[in-house]
Amino acid sequence: MTRLYYAICYLALTAGLIAFGFACYHVAGIVFPESFYHSHPYANNLNYVEQNRGRFASVYGVNHRTTGIMLPPEGTVTQLREEAKEAAIRSSRNSAIEHTLVSVIVLLIAAVFFAINWKLARRGPAAPPIYPDVSVASPQVAVAPRASEAVMKPASES
Repeated sequence: MTRLYYAICYLALTAGLIAFGFACYHVAGIVFPESFYHSHPYANNLNYVEQNRGRFASVYGVNHRTTGIMLPPEGTVTQLREEAKEAAIRSSRNSAIEHTLVSVIVLLIAAVFFAINWKLARRGPAAPPIYPDVSVASPQVAVAPRASEAVMKPASES
């Protein structure tokens, strides 16, 4: 039974280390959210317009002569792009906060499992050997002599 406790301790320790790694990664996402969001759509106005083609078509209409989208003035597109970029950064930061909380909860659960099973393993009896030595008898059990050790009595003595 003690081996089971040690195995659970090992699994809890492994889960705790993995959760700690994820927590560190997400804390970095909280501190530096600009590094953890998908920045390609916000790189320039052209990329932003391409990513939001349907939104611009529904808001500003479609130019039927060129079958293209009628765009607002350049300053408006830049302002919309910057607002969308800030919203994406906030979303990335909020997601990192949520994932950090989940990692901390998993880390706490793993710590509780480790502590409980470590105490049980340290308090329990020593584990029996995997391959017991069959030649050594315990004091409570009588062992019959082996055939090779039996002394043969001559038939005339009986």
